[in-house]
Amino acid sequence: MTRAIANDRLDRLHWLSSQGVRFSFAVTDEMKALKKDAPEWTSSVGDRAADPLMSEVFSITTDENPAPLLDVPISEIITHAHLSGSRGLRDRVQPEPFRGLASRRPCRALGALTDAARHGDVPRRLWADFLHADGRVDDPLRMITVIARRIERHSLENIRMIVYPVSEWMEKIADRLYGDAAHVLPDLWNRVVDALASSPQERRGPPNRSWADEALNSPVGRLVDLLLKDPSTNGLDIGVGFPRCWTDRAEQLLALPDTLRRYALVLISRQLPWLYTIDPRWTEERLLRSAEDLGDDGDAFWSGILWAGRAPGRELFLRLKPAFAQRAAMPSIRRSHGNILAGILLFHWGDTAENDPSERVLTDDEFREILIHADDELRGHVIWNLEQWFSNEDRRWRDRILPFLRRVWPKQRALRNPNVTARLTDLAISSGDLMPEIVKALLPRLVPLRGPTLHTFARDSEAEDHPARRYPRSTLDLLMTILAEDPGQWPYGTEDVLQALAEAPETAADPRLSELRRRQEWA
Repeated sequence: MTRAIANDRLDRLHWLSSQGVRFSFAVTDEMKALKKDAPEWTSSVGDRAADPLMSEVFSITTDENPAPLLDVPISEIITHAHLSGSRGLRDRVQPEPFRGLASRRPCRALGALTDAARHGDVPRRLWADFLHADGRVDDPLRMITVIARRIERHSLENIRMIVYPVSEWMEKIADRLYGDAAHVLPDLWNRVVDALASSPQERRGPPNRSWADEALNSPVGRLVDLLLKDPSTNGLDIGVGFPRCWTDRAEQLLALPDTLRRYALVLISRQLPWLYTIDPRWTEERLLRSAEDLGDDGDAFWSGILWAGRAPGRELFLRLKPAFAQRAAMPSIRRSHGNILAGILLFHWGDTAENDPSERVLTDDEFREILIHADDELRGHVIWNLEQWFSNEDRRWRDRILPFLRRVWPKQRALRNPNVTARLTDLAISSGDLMPEIVKALLPRLVPLRGPTLHTFARDSEAEDHPARRYPRSTLDLLMTILAEDPGQWPYGTEDVLQALAEAPETAADPRLSELRRRQEWA
């Protein structure tokens, strides 16, 4: 008989007996027999057997009192811990006595886990309770050593079963593993890495899922975090290289199979500018070869770089420039963090735009070629970044915007479409006193819109700084180019802009405005 059936029958028999029902059999003996299959059952549960089964929202508290496990033989603690954890739901209390035991009597808790391991049992949840318990960071050195040695004794298969809590514990006590417990780290690290390497992990989920999101909380992610906390890498001079023990451990992670290797790759490549600065040779040999990979390794590498959100230095960008161009030409579903990629390209073009062409990191022609082969999404990100940096009143970007539009922005007819027009129009309307010149530069590259929203049109048209009031003629030039024949396709707020133009002396009598008003009235 299953435990669930036994619990259900005990509930019914107890409740019916308490209501005065008499049975044709010895109900006490029957209940004793049922308790053998459901030893955790209590009469308080049976008292509520007839309670309504309607849904109810309530919170469950956790009781970590270890008392139920204190007088139990070591060999029976795990069994009792499992039984205790399945009780109390109806009392709205979740007993977790092993968690309390791990905090208050860690030697006894570890002894129970060790005894279970001798019989081939590796209870993942209880190992997690033990390694996550309060006080693990402050354990005596001897206790840390014993925990590590017990973990190392497990077979690789068993270590894989508990590798999540083990790696989290290692990362949590990083200061100890690089300090007074440094003698523990080498063997423990090697054993955990061997366990990971012994079982390749297939990637699950949609193909466009971020490698960074997957890697962050994985066991490999915890080991990378531990690696990056190594104090031997602090304060190193440019180009001196990393300590051999550090690169050996990094290479172990990068040598893991398939998905696990990519978890390491995305997290380590996130630190690429620092790695290249300290040890360019090692970085070249172990990381940069993935830059032009068109498969999962390349996706993981670039996910790490773009996730960091930092523009690489001049030398590193020059080394990666062909790969940047290759990545920019990929479909957006394969190109994560497109806005960051666009920002990096724009930054390196603008940072040296006034230099002699031979000294530029990204020339006008190179940037134009990248934009030609990119998609509308990336081109839109470039315009958005340009608009944001210009809006921050950065004088340097104010001086860059017209050269960018005149010398860099592609002129190909195939790239003129409503989506790009909407982004360029937003840029023009938000460009302040440069608007007349920007509109003049953009007009040949714009097409009528077919519904895209212009966020700049939603501004208060009554405001004195509205473009239609400051530069009515340029605003009208722009509208005549981007507004479709059908007013139903016009962006929200167009009517207010036309009214502002009708009130401006420069455009009130302009026949083009009359034409737009005629279309509006006809619709």
